[in-house]
Amino acid sequence: AGNPLLLQTHSSVLPVTQYRQVVGILFEALEASEPTLTIDKLSLLALLLSGLTGRADYALTQIRVVESKNQAKSTGEVNICLENGCLYQPMIVPISAFTPKFGQQVNLEPIEKSVIIPLPKRLISLLVANKSWRGQIFNDKATVANKLIEACDFIRSTTKIEVFRAEFRKAFAPAIFATCRDIAQVMHICGDTFGLSNAPLYYYAPKRSDLAKTYKTTLQS
Repeated sequence: AGNPLLLQTHSSVLPVTQYRQVVGILFEALEASEPTLTIDKLSLLALLLSGLTGRADYALTQIRVVESKNQAKSTGEVNICLENGCLYQPMIVPISAFTPKFGQQVNLEPIEKSVIIPLPKRLISLLVANKSWRGQIFNDKATVANKLIEACDFIRSTTKIEVFRAEFRKAFAPAIFATCRDIAQVMHICGDTFGLSNAPLYYYAPKRSDLAKTYKTTLQS
C-alpha cells in the first residue's frame, strides 16, 4: 500500500529508530577493513545510497560519481560530486509552470535547474577512498536489486532488525517530512512526487539552502 501522508508509522516504512540504526551499521561495515567482511562492499553501498536518497533500484543506476563541480552540473543527470560532497539532481519542474522571460527575470529570484544536497562526509570519504566507485556505480536494475537483497540479508544476519529494501528506502521521505512538514521540500530532496498532486510546486520554490538544512537536520537528529 502507498503512504500518501508520508507517515513514519506506516506499515510499509521501517521505523525511524531502526532506519537510523541501519544507516549507522552500513557506515561502520563500509569503513571496516576488508578481511572482517563477508559481503561485497558494493552491496552495502547500494543499500546506504538507497537509504540516504530514497532512490529505488532503477533510480540508483542513474547515479554517477564525478570529481568536479563542473562535471556535476550536467543538466538532467544525477551526480555525486567529490569536490564539494554534494548530490546534484534535476529540479522537478511542473508542467506549464511560469517561466519568466529575460525582461522579467531581472526582477525575480533565479531559478536553478538542479537541486544540490550536501551528503554526509562519511559517505564522501568512502567514495574518495575507493576509486573503482567512479562514473556510473550500478549498471542495471537487476544487479542493483540483487545487491540490495544481499545487503538486507547481511543486516538481518548480524542484527535483530528485520530490514527489507523497500521498507528501508521508504523510511527516507517520511523522515524528511517529519523535519520540515513541507511537501514541496520533500519532493525536491527526494526527486519524487510520490504520486501526489504537484500543486505545491506551482506556488512555492524552496531555496537551496533550506533544502540543504532540512536534509542535514534529518540525518543529524
